[in-house]
Amino acid sequence: MPHEALLALLLTAAATESFAAKMQSLWATELALGSIHYGDSKKSVLALLGKPSSESPANVKDPESKYPGLTITFSENAEVRYVVSSSDAYCTPSYVCPGMPFSRAQDSYGSIHILEASGDKVSAYFGSKLACKLTFEVQQGIIKSIGAGCPLS
Repeated sequence: MPHEALLALLLTAAATESFAAKMQSLWATELALGSIHYGDSKKSVLALLGKPSSESPANVKDPESKYPGLTITFSENAEVRYVVSSSDAYCTPSYVCPGMPFSRAQDSYGSIHILEASGDKVSAYFGSKLACKLTFEVQQGIIKSIGAGCPLS
């Protein structure tokens, strides 16, 4: 194999490994909307956002706290399980926000999977279909809401 071809092959392999490492790192950091991250304690959410506009009763298995444009679902041990934003005040760490064109999310994440497409509505996700992911609800090419976290058990 000529030296140039071998060098090109090695550079491609290194770039692929670097890309995979970057995506893994990106993936772990993207499970957040605004300053609310998967796994944060309810106490830290209250300290950051204050009292919610509404809350589920304390005895519910996976309680929710609602703020304008933001819904947070907690696990039984009071940790953030899932966050949904319909407000541009709560964006992903890569600055993908509700109200932006869906193409912005596709440019930022690359490997977005379409769950369902019906007329002008699209449901899509980045991450794992059955585990942690970002979800996008899109209408007429515009992101209406973004979800971040892991499915409830």
